[in-house]
Order: sequence, then C-alpha cells, then structure tokens
Amino acid sequence: SSDMYTYVQDDDYALKTFNIEHDLRFKIPFIQKAITASGGKMNLFVSPW
Repeated sequence: SSDMYTYVQDDDYALKTFNIEHDLRFKIPFIQKAITASGGKMNLFVSPW
C-alpha cells in the first residue's frame, strides 16, 4: 500500500468503526481504470494479509 491505514480502530471488537473509505478513494478508481484499459475483463487476486 502507498499509505498506512486501517479498516477498524484499535480495540473495536464490535466493528462499529469499520470503514473502507481509503479503498473507495484510492484503490477502487485505480482498479476500475485498469479494467477499462484491459478491455472490460480482469482477474484480481485479493488477500486479507
């Protein structure tokens, strides 16, 4: 990643602070442009680690 961020604040075991804003602002637009550039199809590999 190009930045340090977290999806949930420390000690939030109920996940009340869960937030994907970083992905929506930075990663998703990049992925959408890559899909368009590849002709509309693209395989992605994702991992939680």
